[in-house]
Amino acid sequence: MIELPFKRDEYQQRLRKIRAEMARRGIEVLIVNDVANQHYITGYDGWSFYTPP
Repeated sequence: MIELPFKRDEYQQRLRKIRAEMARRGIEVLIVNDVANQHYITGYDGWSFYTPP
């Protein structure tokens, strides 16, 4: 299992807030393409795609 960079309770709270806001706005699908937002939601560090020129 993957370890989160924050506690599981924090992860669940973030998801609840996101889902509540999506429901409030009538949004059924959320596409997150900004790396900082992906990290906030999932804890995944996707900065590895940056490479020097």
